[in-house]
Amino acid sequence: MKRIYLSLLVVTFFYLQSCENEASPDCIEVQVITHICGNAVLEVISGGENLKLSTWTSTDGQVYTNVIGAIFDSCDDNLSEMLDGSFFITIAEPEEHANCIVCLAIPSNMPEPIYPVKILDSCDGDQ
Repeated sequence: MKRIYLSLLVVTFFYLQSCENEASPDCIEVQVITHICGNAVLEVISGGENLKLSTWTSTDGQVYTNVIGAIFDSCDDNLSEMLDGSFFITIAEPEEHANCIVCLAIPSNMPEPIYPVKILDSCDGDQ
C-alpha cells in the first residue's frame, strides 16, 4: 500500500513540475507596428488564438495581417522603451487602466476591437 502512495506522490510531483514550464495560455507574443500615447496597433506573432485578429493598412499603404488594437497602461513610465522588438502581453481587465490620465490620440484606422493589454516579462507562467 505504501508503494502505491509513494508511486502516486512521485507521479503527481513530476506532473506538477511539467506544468510549471508550460507557457501561459493567455500569453501573446507581439510586436508594435505603430503606437501613440499608449494606444497601439500590434502584430500577433504567436498565441492569441481567442482574439479577433484583423488586417490593417498603415498610412503609407503597407498591409499587415494578424493585428489587434491595444491600449497599454498609461501609468507605465517606461512604455516607449518596452515597445522595442517582440515582447509578451496578456489581455488585461479594463478597470486596470482606470486610475491614470489617458491620452485620446490613436493611430489612424485603429483595428477593432481594442484590447486593454498588460506587458509580461515572459510567458513562463510565473507572472
